[in-house]
Amino acid sequence: PDPFRNLEEVKAPATRAWLQAQGEHAAAQLARIDVRDALAERIAALSRAGGDAVAGVQRMPGGRLYYLERRAGDSQYRLVLRVGAGAPRVLVDPGEVSRATGVPHALNYVVPSWDGRTVAYGLSAAGSEDASLHLLDVASGRLLAAPIPRVPGGPPPHWSPDSRHLTFNQLRALPPRAPDTETYLDSTVFVLDRERPAAL
Repeated sequence: PDPFRNLEEVKAPATRAWLQAQGEHAAAQLARIDVRDALAERIAALSRAGGDAVAGVQRMPGGRLYYLERRAGDSQYRLVLRVGAGAPRVLVDPGEVSRATGVPHALNYVVPSWDGRTVAYGLSAAGSEDASLHLLDVASGRLLAAPIPRVPGGPPPHWSPDSRHLTFNQLRALPPRAPDTETYLDSTVFVLDRERPAAL
């Protein structure tokens, strides 16, 4: 038995009413905590004092370090490249995309090519984790082709040893009226030629 199966219909009036009631119940319980406001302010102060966070460090040939950095006060990580003792360079900042579109964006995965010319990365909107694959030319900072939709990154894309080809798994576009439970059925593995990325 699955008593919560009906909640998969997220647009159904009964589901919306249940979610609203749960939200109101949670808010009422949290409001009963006497020190809640002071506690929230203390947590925020500690977060501001904690400095920047660094995660996902990838050490690549040629002294290249790729890492995710979240500055104090920011909500999302950005992708940074540092070569040797050189100055760090921001390659991808989801915050800029969020400000330009009005929709929050986040990095899902980062896969630099072995030769350092290209970075494949996944970017998703509004907490969906439904990432689109982007190919960034590191030297110019420009995309090599239009983003490829429905590449969630599990498993992440993979570069060939010569850095020319990228393999990735793309989910199919669901046909009309297909249930969301079929999202991960019938995916396809593609091989992309970096020299002709738009040919896919």
